[in-house]
Amino acid sequence: MLVFIVLTASNCGGLVIGWNRSGDLRAWWPYELAGESAISFAYAALYAAIMRGTDLPILSFSLIYNSLLAVVLLLHAALFYGAIPLVDYQAVIRSDAAVFGTYGMFLIGAGIAALLGKRRPK
Repeated sequence: MLVFIVLTASNCGGLVIGWNRSGDLRAWWPYELAGESAISFAYAALYAAIMRGTDLPILSFSLIYNSLLAVVLLLHAALFYGAIPLVDYQAVIRSDAAVFGTYGMFLIGAGIAALLGKRRPK
């Protein structure tokens, strides 16, 4: 639940940036929020499944790790809507694969952390 809350806060921040920078988003924001929330919920469920059974300090690790993901997503929104001008990589930033790739890379990172923090038999 904590992961979903952190990511939803980031999604709302991205929507605020988009609201101020894009006329299209003003009409589509409920659909955008619903889509981003569904993606965040799916990520949170997969993250919880991956991290189950590890010896990592789950609460602190999850808060820090997923706050980093939230910052990356917020930075992506700022770049996507032009709040931070970046000319060279617009095709990559505007690609749908950028967001899904970001979530995927963080899931892979969580999987690696879970493997390294796996409970050892006593």
